[in-house]
Amino acid sequence: MSDAILFYKLGWQAIWKQKIIFLYYEAFLFANQVSPYINYLQDNFFWLRCFLIPYPLLVVPVSLIAGSIGKIFISHKIIQSEPLLFDDIVQSIKTHFWRFTKLFLFIGFILAIPLLSGYFIQHWSKSFTSTLYVFLFLVISFLFTGLWLFTLAEFLIKNKGVFKSISSAWKMFSKHSSVLVTMGIISYGMWYVSNLIIVAIFEFVQPNFSFRTLIKINFLTPGSSLQQNLAYLLPTYLVSIFLRAFTDTSFMYAYSRYSLEERTGKTITRKLPR
Repeated sequence: MSDAILFYKLGWQAIWKQKIIFLYYEAFLFANQVSPYINYLQDNFFWLRCFLIPYPLLVVPVSLIAGSIGKIFISHKIIQSEPLLFDDIVQSIKTHFWRFTKLFLFIGFILAIPLLSGYFIQHWSKSFTSTLYVFLFLVISFLFTGLWLFTLAEFLIKNKGVFKSISSAWKMFSKHSSVLVTMGIISYGMWYVSNLIIVAIFEFVQPNFSFRTLIKINFLTPGSSLQQNLAYLLPTYLVSIFLRAFTDTSFMYAYSRYSLEERTGKTITRKLPR
């Protein structure tokens, strides 16, 4: 637990020293957060549909891949106290884009199996609702955040292949699972509480508000029923910028320590350099 708090403390200090990370996450998350706005334009302005069709097919995947490269690159530079230039970020994305495309295709193929299984279970089982499905998916995703980020870091920083990156990341994750899973739980807690507060405020300012409305909030997945509400998405977008920058940087501090331990064969008990 103490190590988990230490990594979050270091991550907190880092994001305020290097505020450029907020600008990057703002651009990185924008493409995904703006999707409901694109759907709104397509539904209400027929003549725009032809121009907006490539958006979910091209812009979102490219943004996801480029964003993943950039966030690992930025976090690594911050932790190593190295100069961080915008041109370096762009060059890193250009250099590693197609390598990461292959990695994402492979991992997407692996993830498709449990996702499709969950879909069919939900379809055939009345007791397994979509809310429960989304809840389980979110919790598992947060718990394995360390494994995912460590895989990306091994792939980018150490330039390993797909299988070696996954293998090395799994080795570190399993060895330090208590710390990394605890960090995942804390990350989920921050996401859950912030979303619950936003939903409660959103319901409170409605003209027909009553305290009975709060009882009807979906407490398993707060905000899931408001994903198409444009007014709700803006505050969640702003909160996501901060939380993603904070948690990703904190996990990268954990990666920096554990990869150094793997390389030297020694357990590091002192704090990492800031």
